[in-house]
Amino acid sequence: MFMNASRIVAMIAAGVLVVVSLILGRSANSAIRLGLLVEHTPVSWTAAVLPGPTAVQGRVEVPAEVLYGSLSRGACVYYRELVEREETDSDGNTSWETVTDRSFHIPFSLQDRAGSLRIDPGDAEIRAPQVHQHQEGDLRYTEYAIRPGHELFAFGKWDGTRFRSDESVPYLVSALGEAQYRSGKGIQSLVTCSLAIAGACFAVFFLCMVFRWHHVFVYVLLLTTLPPLWLFLQWYSLARSQFEFADRYLGAAQSHIANAPPDTITSALWKTVFNDGIERMEAYRAKWPNRLLAWSTGIRRFRPLDMSAAERELGARFPLRPRPEAALAAWGGMLFGTIGIAALLGLTLLAFRRLKVKLLIENLPTTPVAGVVVGATELSGNAVSEPNWLTSRYTGTPCAWFKYVTKEKQGSGKNSRWVVIESGEEGTPFRLRDASGDIRVHPAKAAVTGRRVLHEREGNRVKSEWVVDEADPLYVLGAARQVEPEDDVLSIAHDAETPYLISIRAEPDIQMSFARSGFLYLNLALIGGTVALLALLAIRGFSPFDFFLAGLLPPFYLTGLSLFFMYNDLVFLKNRMQRAVAMIDVALKKRADLTPQLVDVTRAYLEYERDTHETLTTMRAQSGKSVEEIQQGLASQAAGVSQWRAIVEKYPDLKGSQVVQQLQRRLTELENEIAFCRQSYNDAAERYNTRIGTLPDLLVAKPFGYKPARYLAYGAEVHSVPSANVEA
Repeated sequence: MFMNASRIVAMIAAGVLVVVSLILGRSANSAIRLGLLVEHTPVSWTAAVLPGPTAVQGRVEVPAEVLYGSLSRGACVYYRELVEREETDSDGNTSWETVTDRSFHIPFSLQDRAGSLRIDPGDAEIRAPQVHQHQEGDLRYTEYAIRPGHELFAFGKWDGTRFRSDESVPYLVSALGEAQYRSGKGIQSLVTCSLAIAGACFAVFFLCMVFRWHHVFVYVLLLTTLPPLWLFLQWYSLARSQFEFADRYLGAAQSHIANAPPDTITSALWKTVFNDGIERMEAYRAKWPNRLLAWSTGIRRFRPLDMSAAERELGARFPLRPRPEAALAAWGGMLFGTIGIAALLGLTLLAFRRLKVKLLIENLPTTPVAGVVVGATELSGNAVSEPNWLTSRYTGTPCAWFKYVTKEKQGSGKNSRWVVIESGEEGTPFRLRDASGDIRVHPAKAAVTGRRVLHEREGNRVKSEWVVDEADPLYVLGAARQVEPEDDVLSIAHDAETPYLISIRAEPDIQMSFARSGFLYLNLALIGGTVALLALLAIRGFSPFDFFLAGLLPPFYLTGLSLFFMYNDLVFLKNRMQRAVAMIDVALKKRADLTPQLVDVTRAYLEYERDTHETLTTMRAQSGKSVEEIQQGLASQAAGVSQWRAIVEKYPDLKGSQVVQQLQRRLTELENEIAFCRQSYNDAAERYNTRIGTLPDLLVAKPFGYKPARYLAYGAEVHSVPSANVEA
């Protein structure tokens, strides 16, 4: 079976989102890896830099020759000149377009208390503060520069003479500080990880649309499996790479230190840096998930190197420098956390409302019109044309309901939009007919989906119209009730406690529509919750395991939500089954109320027929509350009805009485009502038993003591209502 266009689009979207999520995930992984690389690398003094990944910090010395900024005219060792032009598009929106972007640099020395180190920023990622900006006409001129005396942080792979970069170690020269770089990488990883999780969630959403999976359990199973598994693999890969980096770095450093002359400033500073590196990696290893990973992968541990008295004395002159904390600002974390939690709760409420309707449609069996009882009811049939039907506004179609909209396109380009010029809808009560009978439907306040009979464009305006008439089968979900107190029949009308739908669409399509919107709201809610959790965790710092923790939100949250839905479903099914039992009891009592009238009539004709009176007395007496009592009542009254019909056939005068005909007609209607109620009960019992006996509902049914329901075995037959013209 070929998929329609919308499902093909959904499949393409799911595939694209999977690829985008993987790319964003790798970007988040790379950003946090670089931040951790800088964090775990000790800062060395310039007098003793170990070969390999190294970080240094100090002030820029005044070189013999300097550059002069083209805009600020200030002395510098690096500057970047950016010229931008203000552009205005056809919609009046302005933006800055780059005209020129060029930079210049020279080698310079970085000085600290221990000495100086030559820095050549040729292939480095350079971060400099803005030192100048002005605007001339529609041009804006900006200059960024590193000047003598600026505090500088440098990180890269030291080869003994210069810094350089390779595939695993970046080369960074920053006058904005270490904390700015690490915080920037942390925020970058937070944003890209959130987008990756969002992409994965929407990939699952579109996958459900492709295969038309509308069950909440399937959606929950996918979301609780795929994103957390992917995030776990991301954390595993990142944490393992950090341990492998530490192993290479510390192993190489240990070899260099072993070959260095002892009791020198170089050996003292090298050992200090080496021991600091061990302390940093041990702190990283000590975190619970990292400790488990290190143990399972057999990552070796290094012991701190002993220092001689001379080395301790030399090292004391150049202690370790404090490292800044890199974290999301508390106000930012609280702001995004609050917004995310509000989105989580608000969108979950919207999702709950949509999925509640979807589950109601799923749990309610379609009822024949003749079997409608008070309460939530699902029907299908056709509208019956009547002389007093409405006439639609645009096409003049006779109908029970119509809706019309006229839209006009205003503006142009990006600012163009469709504005509603005229709209409205109108409906009138109509009869819905199926094979068993008719029922009145009041469309006021219903969510109606009609058939589109007009969609035409005239210039920059578009007219559309939808109608409900006898042409299309209708699906109706609503409350069966008495619209007016004096009504003696039930109608389908709006009720505040029951969703009200009238649609030309098939029931599976309606279920899918509510599932689609419910899953969409749940996706957005989970994204909001994930962003909130990541932001709150980032207040204390950026850790790769935090991403995995944030990825655990969907499993726990959705599992709890699924249990909530399953429990509510079972309660609904049990209550519906109990209501069906009650309706059978009501029907039996209604029949019992009718029998005294039969007794009075038959007494006038058959004063001495004791068996007739006994039969009717038996019919009047039966009623019950339990399934067993109902079963006995049905069997007993069935025998009574058969005897009553035999007596009517036996006595022509009794059969010819109009009173008896009316009572017989009413008795037949009650028999049919009992038959429909019995069928409704058995349908409800079947759904209830199926749900509590299968996964995943079995996981909820067992702990809460839900037991299988008994079926009504009595096979009540639906009778035809006899004609009023009965032969005597």
